[in-house]
Amino acid sequence: MLEYSTKDPSFTEEHIREEVDTFMFEGHDTTATSITFALQAIARHPEVQRKIYEELQTIFADDPKRKATHRDLQAMKYLEMAIKESLRIYTTVPMIGRTLEEDIQWNGMTLPKGLMINLFLYCVQNSDVSNKDPEVFDPERFNAENSKDRHPYAYVPFSAGARNCIGQKFAMLEMKSTISNVLRNFELLPPVPDHKMILKNDAVLKSDNGVFIGLRSR
Repeated sequence: MLEYSTKDPSFTEEHIREEVDTFMFEGHDTTATSITFALQAIARHPEVQRKIYEELQTIFADDPKRKATHRDLQAMKYLEMAIKESLRIYTTVPMIGRTLEEDIQWNGMTLPKGLMINLFLYCVQNSDVSNKDPEVFDPERFNAENSKDRHPYAYVPFSAGARNCIGQKFAMLEMKSTISNVLRNFELLPPVPDHKMILKNDAVLKSDNGVFIGLRSR
């Protein structure tokens, strides 16, 4: 970026700072929140947890104590489906803004070019129009067969189009690495007594009354 800025004066130090901010900081809250919601979802669904653990046992059969490699992370197919399903239900960035580049006809109205609109991704992904039985946690939604006919904008946890999340592949690797490490060492247990989260729509989705998970050493 520094080299590019010397060739193009319009690429200022402010632009450089914004790009560094994107890479260094923007992914911290979102990824941490995504991991938290995924862990509690897995804790509440023992059959899903069992399948993930069996997958991990197969991947690390040669050495249960070794660290995960990039190839290992790529092999965690069922864990990835579980993470995607958690991202669908608990949409980490529940709302995004976009500016229209052309006039759009919608519901009998003309939305003019230049209009700033808000897209509530949480509603899109938790709607029965986009997903059958949207309240059910089902990682199998994301197997190859069930994914092939899905509308491209029915699942957009990282946004979509030219301005989608630049770090989505890295974020998935981070989530797989962290969650797999937890599950290799601990069994996740739902809270006792049951704890119903109160979700709060903020810049990043939050639980207003915390997230509780039980742990049991394996």
